[in-house]
Amino acid sequence: MEAPNQKTSTEITAEEKAKSTKNRPSIEPEISPETGTHKEWNAMAMETSKKHIKNKELQRKALELRTLGLSFQQIADQLSVSKSVAYRAVTKALGEIEEETRHMAKLNKTLDLQRLDWIIREAMKLALKGDLQAMDRIMKAIDQRAKIYGFEAPKKIAHTTPDGEELASQGIVVVPSPMDLEQWLTQYQPKDEA
Repeated sequence: MEAPNQKTSTEITAEEKAKSTKNRPSIEPEISPETGTHKEWNAMAMETSKKHIKNKELQRKALELRTLGLSFQQIADQLSVSKSVAYRAVTKALGEIEEETRHMAKLNKTLDLQRLDWIIREAMKLALKGDLQAMDRIMKAIDQRAKIYGFEAPKKIAHTTPDGEELASQGIVVVPSPMDLEQWLTQYQPKDEA
């Protein structure tokens, strides 16, 4: 049996609900003189968004003009901005394209490696049964994977002295025809400085 003063959950009034939520922390941001009102904050966000869109449009137009071969001064004149703004717009647009290209290349590299792993895994099933063509496909896939990882990248080899110091490049020497090699060497061989 219920106590006479106790209410069921369906009998809780709106006033009691308001009292119970009064002590809960608010999820609304506090408004202070420094931050302004919600309306002001929304206006600032909209303004920032408009500037961002305007900058993106400027970058797009500037890059399009640069692609057509215009100088930075010509771009500035056409877009009614300074030369430095035109330059920054083009370089920013190119930087974003470069970053996107780098990101896409990384994704494609990962995808290609996944494909090669799948090829190796499927060909391995046949190779274990003695299929020579499958073994050949595995070797080609392994070679391709090594190229993607850069394991077979060319290495720089510098000509050095026995002491490990790099030699200056020698270039090409053309020997004049009226002279034989012995005469030319005695005449043009560098003299030792003693």
